[in-house]
Amino acid sequence: MKKTTTSNLSAFSKKTAAAEREAAPLAAERERGKHETVMLTIRVPREAWKRLHGLALNDGATLRSLTIHGLNLVFAEKGLPELIEE
Repeated sequence: MKKTTTSNLSAFSKKTAAAEREAAPLAAERERGKHETVMLTIRVPREAWKRLHGLALNDGATLRSLTIHGLNLVFAEKGLPELIEE
């Protein structure tokens, strides 16, 4: 009987698919967003980031503090309590 071989790329994709199937149960066990503090990521155009970064440097503030201040203003406009105390 002739032994068949698989190309390196084919073998790689089979290994990758098997690894993904094994990792799937682990993904379901994650505790994303269940801790006291969670990370929030936003995407802004580079020009907006430059302006925000410059403002933070000029004010001696952090991007986080500017963001929290802005979110608190939105909540205040809607008559809601501050999201986070500054």
